[in-house]
Formats: sequence, structure tokens, C-alpha cells
Amino acid sequence: MPLDAAFIACMAAELRDRLSDGRIDKVYQPERDEIVLSVRTPKENLRLIFCAGHQNPRVQLTEIRKPNPSEAPLFCMLMRKHLGGGRITGITQPDFERMLILSVSGYNEMGDRTEKKLVAEFTGRNPNIILLDENGKIIEAAHHVDLSSGRGILPGLTYCPPPLQDKRDPFSVSEEECARLLSQMPDALGWKALSLLFRGLSPMAAKCIAAESTGMEDAPVRGNEEALARGFMLFFERIRTGAFSPSLLYSPEGEVVDFTAYEPFAHKNALRVEKGESMSRLLDIFFVDRDKSDSLRQKGAGLKKRASSILERLYKKIAIHESTLAQAENMEKFRIYGELLLANLHRAAPGAEEVTLENFYDNMAPVTIPLDKTKNVSVNAQLYFKKYRKMKTAAVVVLQERKKAREEAAYMETVLEAIERAESTDSLAEIRKELAEGGYIKEEKGKKKQKDVPSAPLSFKIEDFSVLVGRNNRQNDLVTLRLSRAEDIWLHVKDMPGAHVLIKSERQAVPDTVILRAAALAAYFSGGKGGNQVPVDFTKAKHVWKPSGARPGMVLYDNQHTVYVKPQNPEIDVKTEL
Repeated sequence: MPLDAAFIACMAAELRDRLSDGRIDKVYQPERDEIVLSVRTPKENLRLIFCAGHQNPRVQLTEIRKPNPSEAPLFCMLMRKHLGGGRITGITQPDFERMLILSVSGYNEMGDRTEKKLVAEFTGRNPNIILLDENGKIIEAAHHVDLSSGRGILPGLTYCPPPLQDKRDPFSVSEEECARLLSQMPDALGWKALSLLFRGLSPMAAKCIAAESTGMEDAPVRGNEEALARGFMLFFERIRTGAFSPSLLYSPEGEVVDFTAYEPFAHKNALRVEKGESMSRLLDIFFVDRDKSDSLRQKGAGLKKRASSILERLYKKIAIHESTLAQAENMEKFRIYGELLLANLHRAAPGAEEVTLENFYDNMAPVTIPLDKTKNVSVNAQLYFKKYRKMKTAAVVVLQERKKAREEAAYMETVLEAIERAESTDSLAEIRKELAEGGYIKEEKGKKKQKDVPSAPLSFKIEDFSVLVGRNNRQNDLVTLRLSRAEDIWLHVKDMPGAHVLIKSERQAVPDTVILRAAALAAYFSGGKGGNQVPVDFTKAKHVWKPSGARPGMVLYDNQHTVYVKPQNPEIDVKTEL
């Protein structure tokens, strides 16, 4: 992903064109490392986003709206105080570095005009958003950096820009000087030499220059000095004059894998290229799914960690029960020892540590029985009977506890699988509520209690039959127990956690083709999603029931048939409401 200085230069030019003399109406902070400015210009209302996340750093105009927290964070409140009502007076990229500065003119509490700066840094490993006052002092930053790092980013400190790379400014060299510098590295590849010599060039940008100027992405410097220098000058002339070419790169499977601000000459043979209408629109398309998945991953991480911890503890408990039961398999031996001793009270000498007797339970084969030499044979027999009774009672309890632990582990596996499948914060909230009701986690403090209404399951249309899919255990119960009728077809992946799937028959015979496609859907929304031939059970809904006291989403069924299918998500008339 080439969020290099060249891309930022192109983005800065686009923002200057769109935001000139814009007034900042509102400030939002939908995520910890994101700030959104609502800007009103003479022509339009725009949303400018600053993002300092490690996976998605950027500055752009966006059409994507995210929900905001009910209470604005401190950073957001400071932004509102210092930037709200201000006018954008400048957008700059100092020293052709991977950073952008937004200058905002406004008034302080005394009515004096001030100019604040909002700095977006994308250098190094830690992107940041930093608010500066008119004297260049740091008011606040999205991420604090202590002084031990050599460059502190803390409120009250004077802002110090990131140190410049020890490379040449690409806008300060002539074509002849560029060719001369390249000739000093004759054995290097052209793109490698360019990226080492000049500031702000990503490997991808350098490869594009090499590919356009020489026809080869990996062209050597030797013999191509002048061509590479001409290509280099042409590349930066386009940046200087704003002749951008926003492009999205798609994989053969049709997924967006990269973006550029310039013609991607280096990748035309390997990827499909599609032109974008603007730099900002390009990033909206690229980041919409990534932002959503990253946000969900972060918000679901705590739930997943808790569920995984509980599941690991249950697995250990089951292992202990298994070990206890394995030991209990020897309890019959102690009963036999007791009976043999009672039948042969006269065979053991007083004070003996053991006695060998004929085992009439095993064709009179000799068996040696250990004895407590301080007690007589009769007492030793009673001790063996006591040990037998104790182990027998324990085995009954352990069997019950193992069953409970296995059922709980099976349930927690469904919770983990639902967390993995969660596609929205609402889905995660339902799972959190389910775990809280089960006593696995505490209710979130400060949350207002709302009416407990499960969200709607997914709904698909397959050959005119409605097919419902539960996205978590609460929805699974809704699909199976409340929305089903006796003759509907119920499906679930075999011996794995997964969604409850229901084909609404509407008192009609359901064709095999519909059952197979619904089975592929059940396999897709399950722990077997990555498999090739996944077993899926199906039966009529009247053969599915929930045992008394069972946890959410846990049911039993019979009269089932099994089909083996490849997981598939049919994208036909997909709905999210009933």
C-alpha cells in the first residue's frame, strides 16, 4: 500500500482544491485514533478524516459515516475548542515528507485571532495526529510519545518535526544531475537506486518510474541512466502540476489489493487496474471493508480472549475428569480383592505385607494382594470395599461433571465461532449480552438497559424459498424455536459449531436443490467454512427441540439426513431483516 510522499502530495493538492476557505463546523472522534472534521465551503459540505491507526493511516475526504460515542473523548473536546468555527487557511506537505499540516485560523477566548495547526504524521512506525497552538507548542496528540524516544510528543512541549531522511529532495535536482547520481550506482537496479537516492519515493513508485521509462520494472541502472532520469523528472512534473491518475488495483479474484496516485506501470500485467474519480474516493473504496474488519476485530478481541480463556479452562477440566475416570476403571479390582480376602481369612499369616490367592473370577489364576501389615485380613478386606465404594461414588459424580463440562465447552465453541462471524458491533453487543446473562462476564457499567429484542437473522432467497440464518446463539434460538413451523427444514453443520439455518417451506415440498444450497450456506456460516466437503445435517423443524435448562443456541434433533457440501455464500436477494 503506497501511502508514500508522492501519494500525500497528490492528496494535499486535492484537499487544497476542495477545502479552500472552508469553515470547520463540527468535530467528531468515532475511533480512538480517528478525527473527522465537518467542513462547510462556499460550494459544498465535506467530511475530512484524519486517521492515525497502524493499519490504515491516512488523510482524506470521506463519504463514509461512522457512529460516534455518546460522550466525546477528551481529544475530541479539545479539537472542538480549538478548531471549531475556524477557517482552513492552508494545507501543506513540508519537505516532501510523509506528513500533512492543516492550518486553521480562528479566535481565542479573548477575541484575538490565532492560527492552530493540525499535523498528520505518517513517518516511522507510529502514525499520529498532533494539535499545535500558534507558538508551535503541542496542545494534545492522539498518541503520546515520551522523551526517552528522543522526540517527545506530549502536551506543553514545543513540536519538533520528524528528522529528515538523508536523501535528496526530488524537486531540487535537474535531469542531468539525476542521471549523474544514478551513474554512481551502475550495478544497482534502477528502482532501487531511485528509492535510495531520493526522499519520498516508495519502492512501488520507483518501480513505476522504471517500468514507464525503460519498459522493465527491474531494469538495471547501467545503460539506462538517461532514460531513468527522464522518467524521474516526468513523474515529479506530474505531481508538481497536479496531473494525477488515481488507480485501484484488483487481484484476479476481484478483490481490491492496492491503490496508487499515479499510473501503476509496474503492475499492469499482474493486476487489473481501475481508474478512480478522486484520491479520496479511491481511499473510501479501499478502506471501507478494512476499517470495518479492523474495528470489529478490536472490539471483539476482549470477548474472544475471554471466551478462549473459558474454553481452555473447560478443556483442562475435561482432561482431569477423563484421568479420574481412567483411574476409576480399576475399582472392580478392589471389590474382588475384598471378596477374595473374606473368602480366605486363614490364608494370610499375621503381619504379612501381601498374600497370593486363587482368583475365582479369573479361572483361579493366582493374584497377589497387598496388605496393611498392622491390620488383620478382615480389616484389610473392609478397606478394599471402602475404597471401591468411594471410587464408584466418585465415578458417578465425575461422569456428571464431565458431561456438564463437555456441554459447556460445546456451547463456548459456538460463542467463539459467532464472534469470528460477527459482521457488526450490534452482533458483538448481542454476544456480550449473552455471555453476561450466562455469568461469564460482567455487564458493562454505565449502559442503559434497553428492551431485550434479538436482532433479525440473515435472510436469503433461494428459488423462491426464504432461508433464515442465525448470526449468534440468541438468533439461533429465534430461528429454531420461534420462527419455525413443523414442516420447515432445519439445517446445521454436523459435529461443529455453526449457524442454525431454516428453510421456510410454506407447506410446500422443498426441492433437493434448495436443500443443497441451504446446506452450503450452513457450512459457510460455521466452523467448517474453510473446508471442501463439509457434512451438514438436515431434518424437519418438528424433530428439533431444546432440552430443559440448555444454554442459548443448544438443541437436540433426530430423524436427520446428512449431505456433504462445499461452503458457499449465495449472494441472491440478501436481506438483514425479516
